[in-house]
Amino acid sequence: MSELKHIEFFGLPGAGKTTFCKKLLEKKLDREEALYFGESRRQVYEDLNINKKWYLFRLAVEYIKILLFHPVFCMRTVLLPRLKPNNLAAFRFTLSAVLVYAIVSLRFSLARQNNYQFLLQDQGTLQSWWSTWRRGKINKQRLEELIKNGKQFYGDYVIHLDVSPETAARREKAEDEERLAEELHSHQQKLSEILSLLEKNSSVEVLKLDAELPVGENIEELMGFIR
Repeated sequence: MSELKHIEFFGLPGAGKTTFCKKLLEKKLDREEALYFGESRRQVYEDLNINKKWYLFRLAVEYIKILLFHPVFCMRTVLLPRLKPNNLAAFRFTLSAVLVYAIVSLRFSLARQNNYQFLLQDQGTLQSWWSTWRRGKINKQRLEELIKNGKQFYGDYVIHLDVSPETAARREKAEDEERLAEELHSHQQKLSEILSLLEKNSSVEVLKLDAELPVGENIEELMGFIR
C-alpha cells in the first residue's frame, strides 16, 4: 500500500479551490484513489459507505482523543493562552480550535483506513485559521502559536492557488464586485503571512500556482510536484 499523501488547497474565496479539486478528480485521479473533502459531505458519505450519524460519532471520538492524547499540545496551543476570567469568547474559541483539528484528524484517519492514496481538502486547517484571523477572532501572535504547535494536523502539501482580488470577486459573482475586491485586497496580505509562518514553523511543502492560468496547466504542474 502506498503512503497516503495529504493535500490542502489554500487561497482567497474565488481562487478556484473547489473547481480545481473537481477537475483534478476528473482528469488525473479517481474516487478509488483520492478522497475529496469539499463542499458536499454527502458525496463523502457515499464514497466511504457511511452515514451522517456514524461520521459525527467518529468526529466526537477524534475530539476526545485529541484532548486525552495530545495534552501538551492542547495546553500550549489552545487552553493556556485563553485562560482569562469570565472570557466566554475565549472558551468558545478553545472548543472550536480543537474541533478544527479533530475534523482534519478524522479525515486523515478515514482516508488511511480505506486505503486511499490521496486526501484532498479545499477547506482545511489553514483556510479555517485564515477565516478566523480575517474576522478578527485571533491576532497574529495567536495564529503563529496555532501553526507552530499544531503542525501534526497539516497536510504533506499545501497548494496555494494565487489569484488577484479582482478575479476572485468576479468569480464569486458578488453584487458589488468592486467592494468585495477591496475587502479581499485587505485580507490577501494575511493569507501571505500565514504561508510565511507555515514555511517557518513546519516542514510542509508549499506549491504556488497561478490560478489565473487554465486549470489544466496547473494540474500538470501539481502532479509533477506530488508524485
